[in-house]
Amino acid sequence: MAVVTEYFVFCHLPKCGGKFVRYVLEQLNIPHNDVGDYHASYNRIKNLISNSLFSVTNIRHPLTWYQSRWHHRIRLGWEPLAVEDWNCASNDFNQFVLNMIKYDNDGRLSTIIKSFDDGKNGCADFVLKQESLSKDLYILLKKFYQFSDKIYWSLKPQNTSGDINNITASEIAIYDASVLNNMLLTESYVINKYYYGLSDPNNLIDSQPIL
Repeated sequence: MAVVTEYFVFCHLPKCGGKFVRYVLEQLNIPHNDVGDYHASYNRIKNLISNSLFSVTNIRHPLTWYQSRWHHRIRLGWEPLAVEDWNCASNDFNQFVLNMIKYDNDGRLSTIIKSFDDGKNGCADFVLKQESLSKDLYILLKKFYQFSDKIYWSLKPQNTSGDINNITASEIAIYDASVLNNMLLTESYVINKYYYGLSDPNNLIDSQPIL
């Protein structure tokens, strides 16, 4: 469900660190409740909440999003009710990426993000990047709440992908060069809008989240 607080609504985009946001709110005793489906976008719940609330969502660079999405299903199994799964499922990572591109040639992650960041002003008021989630969330929460910095920075990431035989997602989900280039081109919307056109999230400069 989307998470609603006194000041903002958080719409949880899949595989981008959203469970950490929920965990932090609980650990800091910030009152909140759930509205709509677990991964409901702003447009799907905007009629259920006050339009005075900040809209917040989370994003991730597509290079690691595809790895995490595939790795998650390899570990837990393909979900028959998920449209990406019954259209794109493959135990071969590169074939999975190619299937996703064929299924949504506008970029599957870009399409999802467009549905999540379509808030009151054409984009979410505040965007949390998975690559700098702790810092971004800290900035957001400090805008509205008082809490212990010591407690906040002691909180650990949640729902990490884990590994398969001690191999992480980035180690087991290796892109073929042509597949990577194809994916980056297809996902140009999110890369250019949120990641300065960078093809590798490891090259990100330190930046503030969108206010």
